[in-house]
Amino acid sequence: MPVKVSFMRPGFVGSVSILGLGRCRVSETITVPGSTTAAALDGEIVLLCSTEAVAVVVAHGITPDAAAVVSTPATTAGYALAPLSIVPVAMLAGDKVNIKAFV
Repeated sequence: MPVKVSFMRPGFVGSVSILGLGRCRVSETITVPGSTTAAALDGEIVLLCSTEAVAVVVAHGITPDAAAVVSTPATTAGYALAPLSIVPVAMLAGDKVNIKAFV
């Protein structure tokens, strides 16, 4: 169950400053279960792209755990990533992403 995780800053397009995606700094393909080796820089987002036909569970933080049911200072609670979807997620500096199977 691979999920593509791309770290980037939001970008602005044109004279009206329409929000878009900036240049991708690093991209990883995560096999579920797994975590990114890269960590977010200040002001970055991650773009999560699920390539699977099944849902997975995702969390981010300094020590993320997608099985977490409540948020702690180290991880968000695990949240579902729909099959075949793309989702942008705001990150804090140092955050990594953990992905596990949906159970």
